[in-house]
Amino acid sequence: DKKKAETFQDILEIITEVRAVNAAVGANKPALYYKTSADIAENAELIARLGRLGKVAEAASDRGQGMRIAKAGYDVWLDIDTGAVRAYLDKLIDQKTARQQSVERLEGRLASSGYTERAPAQIVDQTRQQLEEEKTMLTQTIGEIDTFTKLAES
Repeated sequence: DKKKAETFQDILEIITEVRAVNAAVGANKPALYYKTSADIAENAELIARLGRLGKVAEAASDRGQGMRIAKAGYDVWLDIDTGAVRAYLDKLIDQKTARQQSVERLEGRLASSGYTERAPAQIVDQTRQQLEEEKTMLTQTIGEIDTFTKLAES
């Protein structure tokens, strides 16, 4: 029925987020805690198996420690060290800086009439392509920083 399908979709989204966070921060089978959710309780074994979690359990306290999983209607968090999350965020910030520098360098090269007029057209096109790739990667890195910052702060 429709309600079960929606619940299953919610569970899949939680599992996807859990796996992404675990992969990003290098967590190894952390626990997933939740507050008052029959849907998660009923699917705990599935979530643990597919999410590569040590366990899925209802929290004893009202406010859990760790990294929140963003899913509307669910109070869920991973029991992972916030220091690992901070270290990953620092790594992303370093990547952002490197990408910004690369974009500036490539834009400077393409802005030089000496380069665009004297270099072979194939090389100039390759530089343009590199610039677009770097801009795309920069946008993705900024998005990942935003996502992890929100998860870490919640």
